Amino acid sequence: MNVHRSRLRPLLVLSLALALIATACGGDDDDGQATNGGTATTVSSQPFRLGMSVSLTGFNAAVGKELLNGLNVWVDMINNRTGIYAGRKEAGLLGRKVELVTTDDQSNPQTALTIYQRLMTQEKVDLVLPPYGSGSTGVVAPIAEREKYAFIGLAAGSETIYKQGLKYMVMATAPTSRYLAGVPEVIQNAGYGSLYMLTLNNPATVDMASFMNAEAGKRGWKVLGDDKFENGTKDFTASLSKIKQANPDVVVIHAFGVDATTIMRQAKEQQLAPKMFAIASGAWRDDVFVNGVGAANVECVIGDQHWSKSFTYRGTKEFAEAYEAKFGGIVGSGSGSDASSAWGFNGGQLITQALDKLGPDALKDQLKLVDYLKTAPDLETVLGPIKADPTTGIVTSLTPGVFQFQGGKRVVIGPASMAEGKPQLPCKPLAGR
Repeated sequence: MNVHRSRLRPLLVLSLALALIATACGGDDDDGQATNGGTATTVSSQPFRLGMSVSLTGFNAAVGKELLNGLNVWVDMINNRTGIYAGRKEAGLLGRKVELVTTDDQSNPQTALTIYQRLMTQEKVDLVLPPYGSGSTGVVAPIAEREKYAFIGLAAGSETIYKQGLKYMVMATAPTSRYLAGVPEVIQNAGYGSLYMLTLNNPATVDMASFMNAEAGKRGWKVLGDDKFENGTKDFTASLSKIKQANPDVVVIHAFGVDATTIMRQAKEQQLAPKMFAIASGAWRDDVFVNGVGAANVECVIGDQHWSKSFTYRGTKEFAEAYEAKFGGIVGSGSGSDASSAWGFNGGQLITQALDKLGPDALKDQLKLVDYLKTAPDLETVLGPIKADPTTGIVTSLTPGVFQFQGGKRVVIGPASMAEGKPQLPCKPLAGR
């Protein structure tokens, strides 16, 4: 009898093991299925894992944190079925609570590349979102293409990236070349005819400069110079001296916050006095730009505005209220202190609309998700209606407004449908002469 039992025991163990494997596989039923870069796995009780690198330190730290804040507001809403997701049948995405899987990339594109390689090939998260900025996104995009992950550029608007034939990329914000799209009309109406540009050598800011060069050519303005500089430049004295010597009507600075702040400080020291200053996108943050340059020295400066709690787009009111409740009062031109947090929330809105429409098949073949975002006619977000070129994925429906610092406040001066006031030009000399 003991011998008989000893012979049966291995067969029983094997049978149980096979039964467990069969149960885990779940047959052909898609319920509870998701993919990690295209491979189906059983995740019926697992969270929906959304991975990305975030710039929590380094030169993009301020805007990187805002981007993450906006995403966290969306995660709270969709997991708890509040705000615009109140009344939703199931919490989360595809019936699974959303979990953000984030790592600090230190604002370094190569660090971001390493993080995404791990997220896609080792951790095999359900979806990824790109890092902050066009520079880092451009470095990581080929890896997403190789691993067949959708790459929704919620904070990367340089058209250069999207024109490289990457099928898995789609833009989710205004193209960077359109950041100052409202400025040429201001220049034209003021009767100015010459400009000098100072441009960071970065895909996003180079696109901005290309737009202004093209506008100058169409409108017959003289471009007296377009000096390029590298990230981390500390001394702009030589370029500012050239600008002062050229004496343009308008100075246009294409730079991010820290660089724009440094340039404006040194412009004051050089006693640079054009009739108009325009900055994209370095004038967003009060805590960086206004405090760094001084309130008197930002007066009259014109900048780009991508979001405001006064907008009437889908989710604006709910997002603003939830942001204030979670992170404090709204400051400056965006939901936190710039547009970055609205970009994060906008990314969540797009993912939700796509997966609600397509279901889990869009995770098994993420090209379906990208193609949907490129062609869907009715995507509504806090930034406005999102429509993209179906070939490149470049957004065609968004044009940022422009504001001017007037009396210590940001006043939207264009387009006319958003305007809170009219441009006040010419600018007075910088304070402290």
